[in-house]
Parts: sequence; C-alpha cells; structure tokens
Amino acid sequence: MPYKLARQIDHEVNMYHGQNPLQTALHVQFKAKSIWIPPQLNRIKLNVGITFINAITPIGIGFILRDHMGKFLGAGTTVEHAGSSEEGECSGLLAAARWASQQHLKNIVLETDNKGAAG
Repeated sequence: MPYKLARQIDHEVNMYHGQNPLQTALHVQFKAKSIWIPPQLNRIKLNVGITFINAITPIGIGFILRDHMGKFLGAGTTVEHAGSSEEGECSGLLAAARWASQQHLKNIVLETDNKGAAG
C-alpha cells in the first residue's frame, strides 16, 4: 500500500507540474533527527507528521510550511485511515502534496521522519 500512495504522490506532483516526478520542484527527504533544518534559500519546507495507534483508529495528519528563515507560511491537518504507520505517513505526504498543489506552491522540500515513506 505505501508504494501505491507514493505513486499517487508522484501523480499529484506530475499533474501540477506536467513533468516527470524526478524533474519537479518537489523533493521528499527523510529526516531522522528532531532538529528542524531550514531548506536552501530558494526553497520552502513542508514537514509532515502523523499519529498512528493501530489499523482501526483513524490517523491524524499534520503539516507545516516554513521558509529558509523558519517563518511560518501555512499549515494543515486531516484525518485518514491506514493499516500501518508507514502507510499513514505516505497518506500524510500525499495530503501535504495535494495541499501544496492547491496552493500553487513551488520549490518545496517535503520532509518526513519515516524512512520507509521517504524511500
């Protein structure tokens, strides 16, 4: 299921930019540490996080957008269902990518703390 969600994320980015996902301005990173590292000067960073308890309980998805100075630019939340934390994180990345697309944002670094979802 995470693979399917990753393909949906690529599709959303592809639809917005009309390009191959590898050529778009959206980049997904894995960050294991809890220290926020700013993006490069010409980029903005969208951090994604979820809460996962079990496959029955809905997950909470949250994301926050900041510039290279750490200035708050926007945020969002939603609720989904997922069978695993990795699937939930992929759903969070998809929700954040869709939100960014609706906001017409470019030069985004999409960041997660789930290595499997960033893979």
